[in-house]
Amino acid sequence: FRRGFGSALFNAIVSLLIFGLLFVIYARFVVGGVARVLYSKNRKAMVAALPALGVQPQLLQSWSLPTPGVLALDTQHRQVYIQSAGTGQQRIVLRPEQILGVKVERETEMHTTTKHGGSVGVFSGNFGYNFGSTSKSKTTVIENAFLELHFQLNEHDAPDWVAVPYGANRRDADAMAAAIQRLQ
Repeated sequence: FRRGFGSALFNAIVSLLIFGLLFVIYARFVVGGVARVLYSKNRKAMVAALPALGVQPQLLQSWSLPTPGVLALDTQHRQVYIQSAGTGQQRIVLRPEQILGVKVERETEMHTTTKHGGSVGVFSGNFGYNFGSTSKSKTTVIENAFLELHFQLNEHDAPDWVAVPYGANRRDADAMAAAIQRLQ
């Protein structure tokens, strides 16, 4: 406070901004990187465990993020295997009579970036810059597909469902949904 309250306040704000930036960098690259490696390792272990569980998948979808999971369709034994955050990471093997429905949902995100520009011109005999005279926008559309599997483990239990991320692979999600529907 020797230099005044304003200087102390400014230093506190700058310190908070620096610590906030360091925290974001640490969370994104260190913690996020470790999580990606561990989740990828867990996903691979889930897939590797399928034969020991008696599941011989003809169709398989596995993912690492946001949390690891596996959806496998075994048409030979007429069963669907699911393990994900939606099942509490429990290993669930579904028979056709336990499957209530399956559908593919799509989520669309639109990201727009706008660039503003100006122009140099002569104003009253002087050169100047005209701010905001032009702008260009570009919109990117991102579509993500999810397979929703509705099931009921026992007739006395409440129905449950799980969402399986497919990203941009809507056709793979449609193929899995059609194959699961053929089991019924």
